[in-house]
Amino acid sequence: MKNTKKLLALTLIFALLSLLVLTSCTGGVSMDESENMVKSFCNALKNDDYETASTLMHKNAGLDAQKIEESIANIEKTCGFDFSDGVEFVQRTNYSVMNNINIPAGFSTTITIQYDISVSEKDCALKVVLLNNSAGLGIYSFYINLPSGVGSNAA
Repeated sequence: MKNTKKLLALTLIFALLSLLVLTSCTGGVSMDESENMVKSFCNALKNDDYETASTLMHKNAGLDAQKIEESIANIEKTCGFDFSDGVEFVQRTNYSVMNNINIPAGFSTTITIQYDISVSEKDCALKVVLLNNSAGLGIYSFYINLPSGVGSNAA
């Protein structure tokens, strides 16, 4: 009888957690909010404002203003980009949300957005991963892929 009560309690807890995950599929972050964060980040890069860019990064990403500046300089050198030309967002090609429950770390949401973009008249793909957890919401990583075979750069 005691084991039956424990099993029933665990089943109820699991059902409630599943309901929580299913009803909050975006983790409380709207598509507009996440896209505005990505575009604000790219605008900060355009203006060489790495301090602002660093405030949009997630705390767990481990990238401060200096590391972002170094990463962008490397991408510009490798790919022949100049982010001061700005980033033209051609179209969003993917938007996905994944909710995670990690005991004891808690609940987190990973949002992945992909775009076709143009930088310095070069067409490429941009993939940005945002993380929303107890440490806050922010950009966790971004990847630029060149279809020309030049390669891929991540920060």
